[in-house]
Amino acid sequence: MKKWAKRIGLVCAVLVTAFFLVGFLLMHTVCKDEVTQRALSPSGKYAAEVEESYCTVGSSWDTWVTVRQPPFVLSAQRLGTAFDVLYIYGPATRIRLQWNSNSDLAVECLGCKENEVRESHDRWKDISIHFSITPQAPSAPRSR
Repeated sequence: MKKWAKRIGLVCAVLVTAFFLVGFLLMHTVCKDEVTQRALSPSGKYAAEVEESYCTVGSSWDTWVTVRQPPFVLSAQRLGTAFDVLYIYGPATRIRLQWNSNSDLAVECLGCKENEVRESHDRWKDISIHFSITPQAPSAPRSR
């Protein structure tokens, strides 16, 4: 009886591991995260990044603007060296970043709607963040 219990336990462990491994692999094949813009502050002390996330499962776009401290690749919110200053439901191609000084970042969203902005912050550490929504200009009528 003990041999069967060990075999059943081993089979269950293998199945659970395979289930989680397949789920992990599927999530990474159907979701894509990509930094689409990066703007360094004039001093190089900070980097502002626009990250776009797209998942085919829910067909949704998410966009974050994150400010990071060096080393930029290793910075993380849990370490206090990165901060999401803006979260928008929609594609990142409509975001414009501009450092006006070492401590002043302007973030402009072209054609965004108020209800797409899920979260925004106006300050992180010594940085002032100015967020604005610019209405999208109407497109010119097509000639026939």
